[in-house]
Amino acid sequence: MTQAQAAANDGIVIYTIFVGTNAVELNNGGGLLLQWIADLTDNRHLDGSYTGSQSLPSGYGAPLSPSPTDNYYLAQNYTQLQAAYDSILSKIYTRLVQ
Repeated sequence: MTQAQAAANDGIVIYTIFVGTNAVELNNGGGLLLQWIADLTDNRHLDGSYTGSQSLPSGYGAPLSPSPTDNYYLAQNYTQLQAAYDSILSKIYTRLVQ
């Protein structure tokens, strides 16, 4: 979380992908931390309300739905993982040419 804050302060955008089923994402809780990182770094502040999970990373909970950021992806199979990579590639390309 400290490194994510440092990245956000430096204007670095982090894209995160949770690979697994929706049920694993909800029960594991790691998806919330990945969502938090992507949310913080997409515009240097949190758009979602993480008040129920203030003790991240030990206080994992279910990811916010709908996600407050387009930089967090859930990939439940190869096709969705490839789509996530394609989406990230298009966003990176757009940022480079702007």
